[in-house]
Amino acid sequence: LVELEKSPGLSPEKQIGLFGELFLLKKLLEETGKIAECLNIWVGPDTGIRDFEKNNNAIEVKTTKTHNHQKIHINSERQLDTTLLENLFLFHLSLENRNGNENTLNKMVRDLFSIIGDNKLFGNVLNRKLISVGYFKHHESCYENISYFIRGEDFYTVSEKFPRIEEKDLMKGVGDVKYSIVLTAETEIYKTSFSETIYKFNLL
Repeated sequence: LVELEKSPGLSPEKQIGLFGELFLLKKLLEETGKIAECLNIWVGPDTGIRDFEKNNNAIEVKTTKTHNHQKIHINSERQLDTTLLENLFLFHLSLENRNGNENTLNKMVRDLFSIIGDNKLFGNVLNRKLISVGYFKHHESCYENISYFIRGEDFYTVSEKFPRIEEKDLMKGVGDVKYSIVLTAETEIYKTSFSETIYKFNLL
């Protein structure tokens, strides 16, 4: 944490990654009103395998900033592994950089604190998690003029035939696998809705 605090701020990749997680957190808060539960299931900052976890359900968030095909990067063989899960969903947020301060990372953070309101306990939980991922108040000026246009947002059900690598697919001695998935017409059949996702996630 000390190194993160002394750093010049989050890298562009980490900025959009955090924006994506906060974007979904905001959607969950606005849809359910369950502040304590939504903050609790956001486990990405606490080194969770996936970004949101509740009992045997999980949501992994992938945020991209591309103009051509949508390629998402998977960080380990366990990230999209459904072996121990009842439901696993993939949330893909597609962004485009814009100059200005209309839809910045800072604004997203302010919106979340506004939703939480005056509850100091919830505010402290959110602040702790933001610090855990390297978002510090003294870095705000670094993010103030980087705005994002939302090009698209999609939810996918990660089921048996979804293209991915699972731990059981690997030969003995192979680990720490990183790979990419290109979201194409073949993955369209796995799309689901936000309402279906949070229903199966047991948040309604």
